[in-house]
Amino acid sequence: MTEKHSYEELEQRIQELEQTVFNLKRSEKALRESERGYRKIYDNAQVGLYRVRLRDVKIESANDRMAEMFGYSTQLRSITQGRGTYSVEFSEYKDVPQQISQKIIAKVYGK
Repeated sequence: MTEKHSYEELEQRIQELEQTVFNLKRSEKALRESERGYRKIYDNAQVGLYRVRLRDVKIESANDRMAEMFGYSTQLRSITQGRGTYSVEFSEYKDVPQQISQKIIAKVYGK
């Protein structure tokens, strides 16, 4: 048997639902703004950035600076009239020779 609620209880529940909807919309707006900010930073970074899908180690996206580092971006846009895309796959890690790693460490840490 269903329970009958009073008008006040129903009014209270409606207000709770309206508040929940308001909070969800506010959260969605904040998330969209955050995503726009992230995308702006990612796209305009002066260093190469990329995102990797961990399950199969595939690059999901890379910013223009990363593409320029590989030299593909300008040439590809030129020959495809701006419509071309490309992808890069991770191959392997290799140890940096000790003399080179020492130079890198010295440069980074000022030693």
